[in-house]
Amino acid sequence: MSKWLNNKKKVWKFNQVPKPCHKLKFCPYGQLIEEFPCHNEAEKYAIKHNKFVKMTKDKGWTECKRTERGATPDVNWACTKIKEPFSCKTFGHDCPVYYQAEERVE
Repeated sequence: MSKWLNNKKKVWKFNQVPKPCHKLKFCPYGQLIEEFPCHNEAEKYAIKHNKFVKMTKDKGWTECKRTERGATPDVNWACTKIKEPFSCKTFGHDCPVYYQAEERVE
């Protein structure tokens, strides 16, 4: 991805700018959305509460300790506990509008 793309620091706070998908009824960012963090708040919440999972061949996703090989934060568990205002309801990634938005929508 290009160096000019800001996908680390949010420029806007929640409800400061309108999400374009609400007006358009589709995501105008297309594949660009894959460059933004996925379930950022949920991941931090899972780490804070020490909830990790790993994939096993016979049982699928199972709970594990943070130190085990292949352990990842249990985002699915965290998503049921918190609201993620910046995340896309369809894709789960943070909406680019909070990183790139201008003040006005045409």
